[in-house]
Amino acid sequence: MRYALIEQRRGTWPIVVQCRVLQVSASGYRHHRLLQATDIGPNQPHRLLSDAALAVHIKAGFARMKNDLTFSVVRTFSTLRGIN
Repeated sequence: MRYALIEQRRGTWPIVVQCRVLQVSASGYRHHRLLQATDIGPNQPHRLLSDAALAVHIKAGFARMKNDLTFSVVRTFSTLRGIN
């Protein structure tokens, strides 16, 4: 409830002053805002984009890992068969 009040009056009063008056810590308020920003919802489209970017990085990592593994298997097989 206090954090919602601070959020409503954010443009009117400095956050630090509001936190002092409402007897909450500014770091607690910032942490609360950070937790809200990480929830996926219609008001956080940036979160969806970062999830998509993360998926691209994960897929690229798996592709590199697959290529490295394929190369290692072929090299080992070639060494065992005496092919260089």
